[in-house]
Amino acid sequence: MKQLPSRTKKAKELLTGIKQKPKFKPYVHDGWTLYTRLVKMHDDREQRIYFFSKRLANSGTSCAKPEGFDIGINERTGLPYLKRI
Repeated sequence: MKQLPSRTKKAKELLTGIKQKPKFKPYVHDGWTLYTRLVKMHDDREQRIYFFSKRLANSGTSCAKPEGFDIGINERTGLPYLKRI
């Protein structure tokens, strides 16, 4: 039995040969992909966060742009971010 080099999705896909297609088209802006994940807050509640990454994110899943949000670009850094409409 082969040992997984790491627990990333990419490594599992390479070894199993199964690539799971998302049920939606992930939002991409100038090479930056939008990801989401749930984080646990100090008061034990869970909060959904969104972030952009050019690489495959280890801690989140790609997602579509949420309704009620628009994309802004930081003028100084050029990084995209979500802003409420």
